[in-house]
Amino acid sequence: MLFACAVARAADIVAQDEILPESSQAESGKQQGNDKSDCDKRSPISTYKINYFALNNLPNNDNAQVKFQLSVKYKFFNRDLSVEGHPLALYLAYSQISLWNVGQSSKPFEESNYNPEAFLNYSANITRGPVTLRDIILSPYEHESNGLEGPQSRSWNRIYAAVRMGYLPIREQCDNDSTQKDHVELKVKVWHAYGYSDQDAYLQSIGSSNTFLDYEGYGEVNVALRDILVQGDWGNRIDMTSKIGGKQNFEFQYQQKIPSLNFTPYFQYWYGYNETLLRFDRFGRRAFLGVSFVY
Repeated sequence: MLFACAVARAADIVAQDEILPESSQAESGKQQGNDKSDCDKRSPISTYKINYFALNNLPNNDNAQVKFQLSVKYKFFNRDLSVEGHPLALYLAYSQISLWNVGQSSKPFEESNYNPEAFLNYSANITRGPVTLRDIILSPYEHESNGLEGPQSRSWNRIYAAVRMGYLPIREQCDNDSTQKDHVELKVKVWHAYGYSDQDAYLQSIGSSNTFLDYEGYGEVNVALRDILVQGDWGNRIDMTSKIGGKQNFEFQYQQKIPSLNFTPYFQYWYGYNETLLRFDRFGRRAFLGVSFVY
């Protein structure tokens, strides 16, 4: 039913775009703060992944846990290289996921995963039929670790390549923006991993025949639906992410715009393995409710 509604809504979006006069589109863009002057003021620092704070139980529950993610990226140079007429930019990024046991008396942190990376983003923006190849992303280095010592220490490195494709572009965006948005987006990321021997040693110590990559896989796929069911001030976003080649792993995220608020209500449902590095070999099924800070 949700998919049928989304398809019907997508058809409405196409029809509206076809009949909306250019002058009206420009005026709409100004109202949304996407005019040329706003584009010129863009900061080199911007959000990367979804930033959120969410809770899985009432705080008076012993198992209550806050899960939060902080994620930013920094555009290293203020001028892009031009490759075949399209911009190529270097980014440095940092993401952190933490689990905070707020239900326990001392409120300790269970774990934090620290995830710095560097990547080149080529804004291809090549359209073939209804689909646009937005970005080709190459990373020479991504690291993730939990900063713990001894048997709980977890870390790994990877080199990755990713592509981001879009369908039904959102109108009135900045020219040559590396984050051009579409109502429907698909991102596929594949990696070569190394430096995970501690995890393999841990699995061997508990008698498991699996390896770390049996859980972590060789990549991930993300589908994002933005303003498909509702547009404008009450728009929403759905993200669905799953690993490629690993054990069961699925994350569902929902964000709902509310007019005049700088944050959005946020819902997350996690199913499977790899929720965090310390929990990579534990099966889980958990729901979180909170707020997010990027749409």
